[in-house]
Amino acid sequence: MRGAALRRALHAATGAVVLLAGPLGSGFPVVLAAGLAAWGLFEFLRLRVGWFRDFLARAVPVYRRHELERPSGAFYLVFGYALAAWFPPPASLGGILVGAVADPLGSLVGSTAGPGGGKTWRGSAAVLVTAFLVLISIKIPPLTAALAALIAALVERRPAGLDDNLVLAPATALALFLMA
Repeated sequence: MRGAALRRALHAATGAVVLLAGPLGSGFPVVLAAGLAAWGLFEFLRLRVGWFRDFLARAVPVYRRHELERPSGAFYLVFGYALAAWFPPPASLGGILVGAVADPLGSLVGSTAGPGGGKTWRGSAAVLVTAFLVLISIKIPPLTAALAALIAALVERRPAGLDDNLVLAPATALALFLMA
């Protein structure tokens, strides 16, 4: 598995971290904050140490061209999860799982719409449907799940100039928190 497929698979697999860390309870936000600090150091080294950057580019071929000069999408993903983790359950769980599953599936579906690499309506629809299914699977009431899924799709489509990995999980968690 190479490139975009590997990137999407790793992105989706991050949701397993949430499920495995469930027993941490109130310590989970602290663990994610520590993980964010460690990932920040990793990104600093990746961006500043040439041999390390080159090694990673060969060993894990998931970095995009623009990530040669700025933090990777993975860093923003961990940052977004760390922000979402501060909301009480089930908002935190819902936000992180939507970020883990809906975004890469939206990317996969959107990329089948043709070349261009930008956001597509098919991809946004996939985010909406996937977010809804994820949220009802963790027992979020259907109306709340539908509204939070709509917000997730809108935020993923137009992340206000930010990386969607940074904003999708906390925006979804905030929506769930406000509707609780």
